[in-house]
Amino acid sequence: MPSARPASSRPLRSLEQAVARLRAVGEASRLRLVALLARGEWSVSELTQIVGQSQPGVSRHLRLLTAAGLVAAHREGHHIFYRLREDAAAWLTPMLPQQDAQLRQDAQRLQQIAAERRTRARRYFDAQAQHWRRLRALHIPESRIEQELAGFLRARPARMLVDLGTGTGRMLQLFAPAAARAIGVDISAAMLSLARAKLSGARWRHCALRQANVTALPFPDNMADVVILHQVLHFLPNPLAALEEAARILQPRGLVLIADFARHELTFLCRRHAHHWAGFTRREMDAWLGAAGLICRRHKALRAQRGTAKKPLHVCLWAAEKPAAAGVAA
Repeated sequence: MPSARPASSRPLRSLEQAVARLRAVGEASRLRLVALLARGEWSVSELTQIVGQSQPGVSRHLRLLTAAGLVAAHREGHHIFYRLREDAAAWLTPMLPQQDAQLRQDAQRLQQIAAERRTRARRYFDAQAQHWRRLRALHIPESRIEQELAGFLRARPARMLVDLGTGTGRMLQLFAPAAARAIGVDISAAMLSLARAKLSGARWRHCALRQANVTALPFPDNMADVVILHQVLHFLPNPLAALEEAARILQPRGLVLIADFARHELTFLCRRHAHHWAGFTRREMDAWLGAAGLICRRHKALRAQRGTAKKPLHVCLWAAEKPAAAGVAA
């Protein structure tokens, strides 16, 4: 069943609806918020710091903008993040006086808030960096994996790209610029903070971040053209459940792209670093893809060079397609 379009993308049906939207932005404080939300996703507390108004007042303005279909909101733990809807940005942002002294001051404060985000993210990253460096030393360079992923996605323009287990947001940084819209999903609030620090700014306005379990996504069926699972499945007790969710949200002829470890003998990764799986064989991954209703179109093994480690980790890539209709094969 096709999913309903978001409220802001539905065409206006009456002059009253048009007037309601114009009234929603017909106030200086709300226009200031619109200008800030055109530069990314921000929480109420962050917006309050920038505009220098009370939190109840800012929340009321945001509720009016959301009710008018101009702003989207989502909850993440104890915080609610807001963003300007893409179609609203298309007609609202050209109206904003970019040289206005108040808007320029707000933009400077926003940069300070963004810098604070990056500082918090850097502290978390530094705390984890030793483990990540040790793990990267065991397998091929990430740059080669990313280059191969780019090759898999070449000539696959996406209206909607979804990165499951987005972590620090690296896949969005690489591939979201070629997509009309992109969403990164992670269950970890700390990881989303890292990603949000990297994806602040008008360039990433078309990107959104959501806290959710990749085996129970809050998205409608058939909403994505490309779904990425980069080094995610080995953390999950039930990888098939994640593949089934990826298939559910994928449009027919859409692509699921997987990068993960080949089967290995480094069992300490499971004991110390919460890896549920010691990599995957091609046979079991192909079986899971088939069970999820996906057709494996391409597989590539990236082998670490000798000398990388005594027992190096090899990485495999899979590209699987959702058939145009149930039962349609290659």
